[in-house]
Amino acid sequence: MHPKPRLLAAAAATLIGSDSENTDKIGPFVYGTDGKGGENLIVQAGGMRNRHANAATWTDSTGIPRNEANLYMNGPELFAFTMREVPSCIRSLLQVTKTELNDYDLFVFHQANRYMLEHLRKSLRIPEDKFYVSMEHCGNTVSSTIPIALNHAATEGRLRPGNRVMLVGFGVGYSWGAVSVIWGEQK
Repeated sequence: MHPKPRLLAAAAATLIGSDSENTDKIGPFVYGTDGKGGENLIVQAGGMRNRHANAATWTDSTGIPRNEANLYMNGPELFAFTMREVPSCIRSLLQVTKTELNDYDLFVFHQANRYMLEHLRKSLRIPEDKFYVSMEHCGNTVSSTIPIALNHAATEGRLRPGNRVMLVGFGVGYSWGAVSVIWGEQK
């Protein structure tokens, strides 16, 4: 008999400060959004939208019981969006920063899922030792994944002051963004 898994919650707060050198260590940013993907990741009756939605349950084409208060995710469409926009976003950041992939010490992407991250890493030809994945502790925590992964990387010694890091977020809506960061001392 396997032990019952613990349910964990996760959140992150990020403090950004300045240093006495007065040098830019964050940026530039490259980002974009395309609202046409909104229907591929949505709670149809969420928040103030359709508050009196039909609570009736039906079975979708994959045999899963659903209702309008459930999160709907079109996995194949989200995967296609990610594989199309994330590499393009990274190429744009490299162009703006006049850098190459090998100029970065570590890459920390939104921790969507291991399958997607591994496909991105391979398609971008990022060496495995420079690509940080941290999903064992809490999985996909949506917008908290990058700060949580940064904390784990720093704690594990994979992220040290002076490292050049590329952070890449993507997801809901569709939205995407990337930034170059020089990691500083943690206080």
